[in-house]
Amino acid sequence: MKASEKATENLKGTDVIKVLIADDDPPTRILLRAAISQWGYEVIEASNGEEAWQILQEPNPPRLLILDWLMPKLDGISLCERIKHEQAVTHPYTILLTQVTGTTNIIKGLEAGADEFLSKPFNMAELRSRLSVGARIVRFENALAEQNSKVQNYASQMETLSQSHAKQLVYHSDLLSMLGSLIEKISQELFDTFSMIEAAPEKSSAELKKIADLRQQFSSVIAVIKRLQVNSVYTPKTGVCPVNELIQTALSLAQSATRRIQIATEFASQLPPLSADAEQLQEVFLGLILSSAEAMKGQDQPRLRIETRLTPKNALQITLEDSGPQIEDTELKIMQQPRLIAQDLEQIRSRLSAAMSKEIIQKYGGSLSIENLPENGIRLNINLPLQIKSAERTG
Repeated sequence: MKASEKATENLKGTDVIKVLIADDDPPTRILLRAAISQWGYEVIEASNGEEAWQILQEPNPPRLLILDWLMPKLDGISLCERIKHEQAVTHPYTILLTQVTGTTNIIKGLEAGADEFLSKPFNMAELRSRLSVGARIVRFENALAEQNSKVQNYASQMETLSQSHAKQLVYHSDLLSMLGSLIEKISQELFDTFSMIEAAPEKSSAELKKIADLRQQFSSVIAVIKRLQVNSVYTPKTGVCPVNELIQTALSLAQSATRRIQIATEFASQLPPLSADAEQLQEVFLGLILSSAEAMKGQDQPRLRIETRLTPKNALQITLEDSGPQIEDTELKIMQQPRLIAQDLEQIRSRLSAAMSKEIIQKYGGSLSIENLPENGIRLNINLPLQIKSAERTG
Protein backbone atom coordinates (compact mmCIF):
# COMPACT_ATOMS: atom_id res chain seq x y z
CA MET A 1 0.00 0.00 0.00
CA LYS A 2 1.26 3.50 -0.82
CA ALA A 3 1.99 6.07 1.87
CA SER A 4 -0.73 8.33 0.47
CA GLU A 5 -3.25 5.50 0.87
CA LYS A 6 -2.20 5.06 4.50
CA ALA A 7 -2.76 8.74 5.15
CA THR A 8 -6.20 8.54 3.61
CA GLU A 9 -7.00 5.46 5.67
CA ASN A 10 -6.15 7.31 8.87
CA LEU A 11 -8.41 10.16 7.76
CA LYS A 12 -5.62 12.75 7.68
CA GLY A 13 -5.42 12.73 11.47
CA THR A 14 -2.32 13.85 13.29
CA ASP A 15 -2.48 10.91 15.76
CA VAL A 16 -2.36 7.28 14.67
CA ILE A 17 -5.44 5.43 15.91
CA LYS A 18 -4.87 2.33 18.02
CA VAL A 19 -6.67 -0.91 17.18
CA LEU A 20 -6.95 -3.70 19.74
CA ILE A 21 -7.22 -7.23 18.33
CA ALA A 22 -8.49 -9.76 20.88
CA ASP A 23 -8.54 -13.33 19.51
CA ASP A 24 -7.31 -16.60 20.99
CA ASP A 25 -6.27 -17.89 17.53
CA PRO A 26 -2.62 -16.82 16.79
CA PRO A 27 -2.87 -17.20 12.95
CA THR A 28 -5.94 -14.92 12.94
CA ARG A 29 -4.09 -12.31 14.98
CA ILE A 30 -1.05 -12.46 12.68
CA LEU A 31 -3.24 -12.03 9.60
CA LEU A 32 -5.15 -9.11 11.12
CA ARG A 33 -1.99 -7.41 12.38
CA ALA A 34 -0.32 -7.55 8.96
CA ALA A 35 -3.32 -6.07 7.16
CA ILE A 36 -4.35 -3.43 9.72
CA SER A 37 -0.77 -2.19 10.16
CA GLN A 38 -0.58 -1.70 6.40
CA TRP A 39 -3.72 0.44 6.60
CA GLY A 40 -1.95 2.92 8.89
CA TYR A 41 -3.23 1.90 12.33
CA GLU A 42 -1.26 1.03 15.46
CA VAL A 43 -2.04 -2.57 16.42
CA ILE A 44 -2.17 -4.02 19.94
CA GLU A 45 -2.88 -7.71 20.53
CA ALA A 46 -4.58 -9.73 23.29
CA SER A 47 -5.07 -13.50 23.40
CA ASN A 48 -8.26 -13.43 25.52
CA GLY A 49 -10.95 -11.11 26.83
CA GLU A 50 -9.42 -10.60 30.27
CA GLU A 51 -6.10 -9.53 28.77
CA ALA A 52 -7.96 -7.15 26.47
CA TRP A 53 -9.80 -5.64 29.46
CA GLN A 54 -6.49 -4.97 31.26
CA ILE A 55 -5.16 -3.19 28.16
CA LEU A 56 -8.26 -0.99 28.13
CA GLN A 57 -7.52 0.12 31.71
CA GLU A 58 -4.15 1.62 30.71
CA PRO A 59 -3.72 5.35 29.90
CA ASN A 60 -4.69 6.30 26.34
CA PRO A 61 -6.32 2.92 25.54
CA PRO A 62 -7.26 1.79 22.01
CA ARG A 63 -10.47 3.29 20.64
CA LEU A 64 -11.09 0.66 17.95
CA LEU A 65 -11.65 -2.95 19.05
CA ILE A 66 -11.81 -6.15 17.01
CA LEU A 67 -13.05 -8.88 19.35
CA ASP A 68 -13.63 -12.57 18.75
CA TRP A 69 -17.00 -13.69 20.06
CA LEU A 70 -15.64 -16.95 21.55
CA MET A 71 -12.53 -16.51 23.72
CA PRO A 72 -11.27 -18.06 26.96
CA LYS A 73 -11.53 -16.31 30.36
CA LEU A 74 -13.80 -13.57 28.99
CA ASP A 75 -15.63 -13.87 25.66
CA GLY A 76 -16.37 -11.00 23.29
CA ILE A 77 -19.99 -10.52 24.41
CA SER A 78 -19.02 -10.43 28.11
CA LEU A 79 -16.18 -7.99 27.36
CA CYS A 80 -18.60 -5.70 25.50
CA GLU A 81 -20.98 -5.74 28.48
CA ARG A 82 -18.17 -4.95 30.93
CA ILE A 83 -16.99 -2.05 28.77
CA LYS A 84 -20.54 -0.76 28.51
CA HIS A 85 -21.14 -0.79 32.27
CA GLU A 86 -17.69 -0.15 33.77
CA GLN A 87 -15.55 1.76 31.29
CA ALA A 88 -15.28 5.38 32.49
CA VAL A 89 -13.65 6.76 29.33
CA THR A 90 -15.29 7.36 25.95
CA HIS A 91 -16.96 4.21 24.62
CA PRO A 92 -14.73 2.47 22.01
CA TYR A 93 -15.95 1.44 18.58
CA THR A 94 -16.26 -2.36 18.67
CA ILE A 95 -16.35 -4.93 15.83
CA LEU A 96 -17.29 -8.51 16.79
CA LEU A 97 -15.84 -11.40 14.77
CA THR A 98 -18.09 -14.43 14.96
CA GLN A 99 -19.12 -17.70 13.38
CA VAL A 100 -22.48 -17.40 15.14
CA THR A 101 -25.31 -16.34 12.88
CA GLY A 102 -28.96 -15.43 13.26
CA THR A 103 -30.95 -12.33 14.14
CA THR A 104 -31.18 -13.25 17.81
CA ASN A 105 -27.40 -13.39 18.20
CA ILE A 106 -26.94 -10.10 16.34
CA ILE A 107 -29.45 -8.39 18.66
CA LYS A 108 -27.65 -9.91 21.67
CA GLY A 109 -24.33 -8.52 20.48
CA LEU A 110 -25.73 -5.04 19.79
CA GLU A 111 -27.41 -4.90 23.19
CA ALA A 112 -24.10 -5.90 24.79
CA GLY A 113 -22.43 -2.87 23.21
CA ALA A 114 -21.00 -4.05 19.87
CA ASP A 115 -21.17 -1.61 16.94
CA GLU A 116 -20.47 -3.96 14.01
CA PHE A 117 -20.39 -7.67 13.13
CA LEU A 118 -18.17 -9.61 10.75
CA SER A 119 -18.70 -13.29 10.11
CA LYS A 120 -15.72 -15.65 9.90
CA PRO A 121 -14.17 -16.11 7.47
CA PHE A 122 -14.31 -12.36 6.88
CA ASN A 123 -13.51 -10.26 3.84
CA MET A 124 -10.50 -7.91 4.31
CA ALA A 125 -12.01 -5.18 2.17
CA GLU A 126 -15.15 -5.25 4.29
CA LEU A 127 -13.09 -5.15 7.51
CA ARG A 128 -11.12 -2.19 6.20
CA SER A 129 -14.34 -0.35 5.37
CA ARG A 130 -15.75 -1.01 8.87
CA LEU A 131 -12.53 0.24 10.46
CA SER A 132 -12.67 3.42 8.36
CA VAL A 133 -16.19 4.11 9.67
CA GLY A 134 -14.99 3.54 13.23
CA ALA A 135 -11.97 5.81 12.69
CA ARG A 136 -14.20 8.64 11.45
CA ILE A 137 -16.41 8.28 14.54
CA VAL A 138 -13.40 8.25 16.88
CA ARG A 139 -11.94 11.39 15.31
CA PHE A 140 -15.31 13.12 15.45
CA GLU A 141 -15.62 12.25 19.16
CA ASN A 142 -12.07 13.52 19.77
CA ALA A 143 -12.84 16.80 18.01
CA LEU A 144 -16.11 17.14 19.94
CA ALA A 145 -14.33 16.48 23.26
CA GLU A 146 -11.70 19.09 22.36
CA GLN A 147 -14.38 21.65 21.53
CA ASN A 148 -16.24 20.85 24.77
CA SER A 149 -13.02 21.37 26.70
CA LYS A 150 -12.51 24.74 25.01
CA VAL A 151 -16.09 25.74 25.78
CA GLN A 152 -15.67 24.73 29.43
CA ASN A 153 -12.40 26.65 29.68
CA TYR A 154 -14.05 29.67 28.05
CA ALA A 155 -17.01 29.42 30.44
CA SER A 156 -14.63 29.18 33.40
CA GLN A 157 -12.71 32.25 32.19
CA MET A 158 -15.95 34.16 31.66
CA GLU A 159 -17.09 33.25 35.17
CA THR A 160 -13.77 34.45 36.62
CA LEU A 161 -13.98 37.70 34.62
CA SER A 162 -17.60 38.14 35.66
CA GLN A 163 -16.71 37.75 39.34
CA SER A 164 -13.79 40.16 38.96
CA HIS A 165 -16.00 42.66 37.11
CA ALA A 166 -18.66 42.38 39.78
CA LYS A 167 -16.11 43.13 42.50
CA GLN A 168 -14.82 46.11 40.54
CA LEU A 169 -18.39 47.37 40.11
CA VAL A 170 -18.84 47.15 43.87
CA TYR A 171 -15.59 49.05 44.33
CA HIS A 172 -16.52 51.82 41.89
CA SER A 173 -20.03 52.08 43.28
CA ASP A 174 -18.60 52.34 46.77
CA LEU A 175 -16.05 54.87 45.56
CA LEU A 176 -18.82 57.02 44.13
CA SER A 177 -20.75 56.74 47.36
CA MET A 178 -17.70 57.89 49.30
CA LEU A 179 -17.43 60.93 47.05
CA GLY A 180 -20.70 62.09 48.54
CA SER A 181 -19.08 62.57 51.95
CA LEU A 182 -16.03 64.28 50.42
CA ILE A 183 -17.80 66.50 47.93
CA GLU A 184 -18.93 68.82 50.72
CA LYS A 185 -15.30 69.44 51.68
CA ILE A 186 -14.33 70.13 48.08
CA SER A 187 -17.35 72.38 47.61
CA GLN A 188 -16.54 74.45 50.69
CA GLU A 189 -12.92 74.88 49.66
CA LEU A 190 -13.83 75.98 46.15
CA PHE A 191 -16.64 78.31 47.17
CA ASP A 192 -14.38 79.87 49.81
CA THR A 193 -11.83 80.44 47.05
CA PHE A 194 -14.48 81.96 44.77
CA SER A 195 -15.60 84.30 47.57
CA MET A 196 -12.02 85.45 48.23
CA ILE A 197 -11.49 86.20 44.53
CA GLU A 198 -14.79 88.06 44.26
CA ALA A 199 -13.93 90.15 47.33
CA ALA A 200 -10.56 91.18 45.92
CA PRO A 201 -10.42 94.74 44.48
CA GLU A 202 -9.85 95.86 40.90
CA LYS A 203 -11.67 93.19 38.89
CA SER A 204 -13.32 93.86 35.58
CA SER A 205 -16.91 92.90 34.82
CA ALA A 206 -15.59 90.20 32.45
CA GLU A 207 -13.55 88.64 35.26
CA LEU A 208 -16.53 88.71 37.62
CA LYS A 209 -18.68 87.07 34.95
CA LYS A 210 -16.04 84.35 34.44
CA ILE A 211 -15.96 83.64 38.19
CA ALA A 212 -19.76 83.45 38.28
CA ASP A 213 -19.73 81.06 35.31
CA LEU A 214 -17.13 78.83 37.03
CA ARG A 215 -19.19 78.82 40.21
CA GLN A 216 -22.27 77.81 38.21
CA GLN A 217 -20.39 75.08 36.32
CA PHE A 218 -18.98 73.63 39.51
CA SER A 219 -22.39 73.68 41.14
CA SER A 220 -23.69 71.63 38.19
CA VAL A 221 -20.86 69.09 38.60
CA ILE A 222 -21.66 68.73 42.31
CA ALA A 223 -25.32 68.16 41.50
CA VAL A 224 -24.45 65.41 39.00
CA ILE A 225 -22.16 63.62 41.47
CA LYS A 226 -24.81 63.75 44.16
CA ARG A 227 -27.42 62.34 41.79
CA LEU A 228 -25.05 59.51 40.91
CA GLN A 229 -24.43 58.93 44.57
CA VAL A 230 -28.15 58.58 45.25
CA ASN A 231 -28.34 55.92 42.51
CA SER A 232 -25.47 53.95 44.06
CA VAL A 233 -26.73 53.54 47.59
CA TYR A 234 -24.43 51.26 49.54
CA THR A 235 -25.53 49.36 52.64
CA PRO A 236 -22.63 48.30 54.87
CA LYS A 237 -22.59 44.54 55.51
CA THR A 238 -20.80 43.69 58.73
CA GLY A 239 -19.31 40.22 58.88
CA VAL A 240 -16.13 38.24 59.36
CA CYS A 241 -13.23 39.85 57.46
CA PRO A 242 -10.13 37.73 56.76
CA VAL A 243 -7.74 40.64 56.20
CA ASN A 244 -4.98 38.65 54.50
CA GLU A 245 -7.44 37.26 51.96
CA LEU A 246 -8.91 40.73 51.33
CA ILE A 247 -5.44 42.07 50.53
CA GLN A 248 -4.76 39.13 48.20
CA THR A 249 -8.06 39.78 46.42
CA ALA A 250 -7.23 43.48 46.10
CA LEU A 251 -3.87 42.54 44.55
CA SER A 252 -5.67 40.30 42.07
CA LEU A 253 -8.09 43.08 41.11
CA ALA A 254 -5.16 45.47 40.63
CA GLN A 255 -3.15 42.97 38.60
CA SER A 256 -3.25 44.93 35.35
CA ALA A 257 -1.91 48.05 37.09
CA THR A 258 0.77 46.17 39.08
CA ARG A 259 2.03 43.81 36.38
CA ARG A 260 5.52 45.36 36.31
CA ILE A 261 5.79 45.83 40.07
CA GLN A 262 7.80 43.46 42.24
CA ILE A 263 5.37 42.66 45.05
CA ALA A 264 6.38 41.07 48.35
CA THR A 265 3.88 40.07 51.03
CA GLU A 266 4.48 39.06 54.64
CA PHE A 267 1.25 38.05 56.30
CA ALA A 268 0.87 37.16 59.96
CA SER A 269 -0.18 33.54 60.33
CA GLN A 270 -3.40 32.65 62.17
CA LEU A 271 -4.50 36.27 62.07
CA PRO A 272 -7.80 36.75 63.94
CA PRO A 273 -10.54 37.92 61.55
CA LEU A 274 -12.11 41.34 62.04
CA SER A 275 -15.83 41.91 62.38
CA ALA A 276 -16.34 44.60 59.76
CA ASP A 277 -17.57 45.31 56.24
CA ALA A 278 -15.23 43.31 54.00
CA GLU A 279 -16.04 45.37 50.89
CA GLN A 280 -15.21 48.64 52.65
CA LEU A 281 -11.85 47.37 53.85
CA GLN A 282 -11.04 45.81 50.49
CA GLU A 283 -11.89 49.15 48.88
CA VAL A 284 -9.25 50.77 51.10
CA PHE A 285 -6.59 48.18 50.21
CA LEU A 286 -7.37 48.34 46.49
CA GLY A 287 -7.34 52.15 46.42
CA LEU A 288 -3.99 52.34 48.22
CA ILE A 289 -2.42 49.68 45.99
CA LEU A 290 -3.57 51.51 42.86
CA SER A 291 -2.26 54.81 44.24
CA SER A 292 1.13 53.21 44.87
CA ALA A 293 1.17 51.77 41.34
CA GLU A 294 0.36 55.20 39.91
CA ALA A 295 3.16 56.84 41.93
CA MET A 296 5.72 54.29 40.67
CA LYS A 297 4.89 54.64 36.98
CA GLY A 298 8.03 54.98 34.89
CA GLN A 299 10.36 53.41 37.46
CA ASP A 300 12.76 50.72 36.23
CA GLN A 301 12.32 48.48 39.26
CA PRO A 302 9.11 49.43 41.11
CA ARG A 303 8.62 47.61 44.42
CA LEU A 304 5.68 47.18 46.76
CA ARG A 305 5.76 45.40 50.11
CA ILE A 306 2.66 44.61 52.18
CA GLU A 307 2.82 43.26 55.73
CA THR A 308 0.21 42.38 58.33
CA ARG A 309 0.97 41.78 62.00
CA LEU A 310 -0.49 41.90 65.50
CA THR A 311 0.83 44.70 67.71
CA PRO A 312 1.58 44.32 71.44
CA LYS A 313 -1.59 46.35 72.08
CA ASN A 314 -3.66 43.60 70.44
CA ALA A 315 -4.35 45.63 67.31
CA LEU A 316 -3.92 44.76 63.66
CA GLN A 317 -1.32 46.72 61.70
CA ILE A 318 -1.21 46.72 57.90
CA THR A 319 1.91 48.27 56.37
CA LEU A 320 2.38 49.21 52.72
CA GLU A 321 5.80 50.33 51.51
CA ASP A 322 6.50 51.36 47.92
CA SER A 323 9.50 52.70 46.02
CA GLY A 324 7.66 55.76 44.75
CA PRO A 325 9.01 59.30 45.10
CA GLN A 326 9.03 60.81 48.56
CA ILE A 327 6.40 63.38 49.50
CA GLU A 328 7.36 66.86 50.65
CA ASP A 329 6.72 67.53 54.34
CA THR A 330 4.12 70.20 53.59
CA GLU A 331 2.23 67.83 51.32
CA LEU A 332 2.47 65.04 53.93
CA LYS A 333 0.78 67.32 56.48
CA ILE A 334 -1.96 68.16 53.98
CA MET A 335 -2.52 64.44 53.26
CA GLN A 336 -2.85 63.74 57.00
CA GLN A 337 -5.55 66.44 57.29
CA PRO A 338 -6.36 66.69 53.60
CA ARG A 339 -7.21 69.86 51.81
CA LEU A 340 -8.49 68.39 48.58
CA ILE A 341 -7.91 71.23 46.14
CA ALA A 342 -4.54 71.51 44.41
CA GLN A 343 -3.14 72.71 41.10
CA ASP A 344 -1.45 69.37 40.32
CA LEU A 345 -3.78 66.55 39.21
CA GLU A 346 -1.60 63.86 40.81
CA GLN A 347 -1.77 65.71 44.13
CA ILE A 348 -5.57 65.77 43.90
CA ARG A 349 -5.65 62.03 43.23
CA SER A 350 -3.28 61.23 46.10
CA ARG A 351 -5.14 63.49 48.53
CA LEU A 352 -8.51 62.06 47.51
CA SER A 353 -7.34 58.43 47.90
CA ALA A 354 -5.77 59.17 51.28
CA ALA A 355 -8.85 61.08 52.45
CA MET A 356 -11.26 58.34 51.47
CA SER A 357 -9.15 55.58 53.01
CA LYS A 358 -8.62 57.56 56.18
CA GLU A 359 -12.33 58.27 56.52
CA ILE A 360 -13.19 54.55 56.36
CA ILE A 361 -10.42 53.51 58.76
CA GLN A 362 -11.36 56.20 61.31
CA LYS A 363 -14.99 55.08 61.26
CA TYR A 364 -13.74 51.69 62.43
CA GLY A 365 -11.83 53.29 65.29
CA GLY A 366 -8.49 52.92 63.54
CA SER A 367 -5.81 55.24 62.23
CA LEU A 368 -3.92 55.78 58.99
CA SER A 369 -0.52 57.48 58.75
CA ILE A 370 1.88 58.23 55.90
CA GLU A 371 5.64 58.77 56.17
CA ASN A 372 8.70 58.94 53.93
CA LEU A 373 11.20 56.08 54.10
CA PRO A 374 14.84 57.01 54.92
CA GLU A 375 16.24 56.27 51.45
CA ASN A 376 13.36 56.52 49.01
CA GLY A 377 9.72 55.55 48.99
CA ILE A 378 6.63 55.84 51.17
CA ARG A 379 5.42 53.85 54.16
CA LEU A 380 1.71 53.78 54.97
CA ASN A 381 0.51 52.29 58.26
CA ILE A 382 -3.07 51.25 59.02
CA ASN A 383 -3.92 50.34 62.61
CA LEU A 384 -7.23 48.67 63.43
CA PRO A 385 -8.46 47.35 66.78
CA LEU A 386 -9.49 43.71 66.68
CA GLN A 387 -12.90 44.61 68.13
CA ILE A 388 -14.08 47.41 65.87
CA LYS A 389 -17.42 49.09 65.49
CA SER A 390 -19.51 48.96 62.35
CA ALA A 391 -18.82 51.83 59.98
CA GLU A 392 -21.82 53.69 58.62
CA ARG A 393 -21.61 55.31 55.20
CA THR A 394 -22.17 59.03 55.07
CA GLY A 395 -23.24 61.16 52.18
